[in-house]
Amino acid sequence: MACEIPLGEYLDGELAADARRLLEVHLTDCAECRRRVDLERAFKEIYTTPLRPEEAPPDVRRRMMQWNLESYRADQSPNQVTPPEFVAAEHLDRLTMPVLATWGTLDVTSTLRSGEWLVANLPGIRSRVFEGVAHMVNLERPAEFNQMLREFLDESERAAR
Repeated sequence: MACEIPLGEYLDGELAADARRLLEVHLTDCAECRRRVDLERAFKEIYTTPLRPEEAPPDVRRRMMQWNLESYRADQSPNQVTPPEFVAAEHLDRLTMPVLATWGTLDVTSTLRSGEWLVANLPGIRSRVFEGVAHMVNLERPAEFNQMLREFLDESERAAR
């Protein structure tokens, strides 16, 4: 069973001095908590420092993919159908710029259905479905995603000239 420690407060410097000292003593004895602190620091670094996805520590990328899969699988019933609700759907015909939609086959059902709906109802949209990927396509397949995005942006720029 994991220890209950206030990781966020500790890393943000929000713990009182005595609580901080107690936690640091605990960390000298608990390898699992030290690992959690290191992982949390890596997450914070990724979200506060501009990094290319391929520069993210491999353990962090692996953990994020694992969490995504666990989350999506836990929340989804087999063949669950959730009809998409598009508040802005009636305004899509006003879009004048190129549109690219991406999602993964392991994403939540509502996202899958929404993507399919957009492709069917938005003329000129480009889409890409990533096999075996959940919602964070750019983190799960950074090289493939970046190449696709570069090509889309290059084509859009050429078309705008």
